[in-house]
Amino acid sequence: MSDTQQTALANLSAPEATPVAPAPNPFELVQDRLQNRWKACLLTGLAAGVVLGVAAYLLAPVKYAATAYVKIDAKLDTILAEDMPETEAMDNYEAYVAQQVVLINDPRVFEAVADAARRGEPSTRAKADRPGEVDAELAAVRRFFASAGSDEAIEALDEGLVVASPRGSSMVEIRFESKDKSIPAPMANWVTDAYLDIYGPSAETVYSRKIASLREL
Repeated sequence: MSDTQQTALANLSAPEATPVAPAPNPFELVQDRLQNRWKACLLTGLAAGVVLGVAAYLLAPVKYAATAYVKIDAKLDTILAEDMPETEAMDNYEAYVAQQVVLINDPRVFEAVADAARRGEPSTRAKADRPGEVDAELAAVRRFFASAGSDEAIEALDEGLVVASPRGSSMVEIRFESKDKSIPAPMANWVTDAYLDIYGPSAETVYSRKIASLREL
């Protein structure tokens, strides 16, 4: 190798590494941007929250609700003086309560409420249990069914009605929702009355007629 080649190799050097700038801290960036501006940002956020809250209140539909409760007994009425296997406490009690939830949503119950509203005749139970409210309830329920046709009103009744029973509970919740605050409580009461008149323990059924005839013997 010649002296010239050795001198050229000696003069070669490795390239210097360019230092990489560290990633900026996002908290420091925010702090830098908000310096002397945090008061304005806070006021802007509060004003936006108030505006959005008022807009949501005005635009979102407001619904009122009322709930009636029905307690389901765990045993049937006795026919004779002593209990029989058929009238002892039911093993499938939760299934029986679930069945009552289905019966409350029965179209027969809805038709009974609509028919009573058309005739303007509150149930005997309403007159006995709620004498001070029966007139206001009748007016509210009749106004509900008069606001639409018969079929549309029954559909609205079905849509606004929510019937449920907490697991392991003997109580059935009959809840009604409406945009008119005068409707939910009367409608929940009338649905409850119609259910008890049709399927309740005092309802006139084949079973109740058999009990009455056997007790007369």
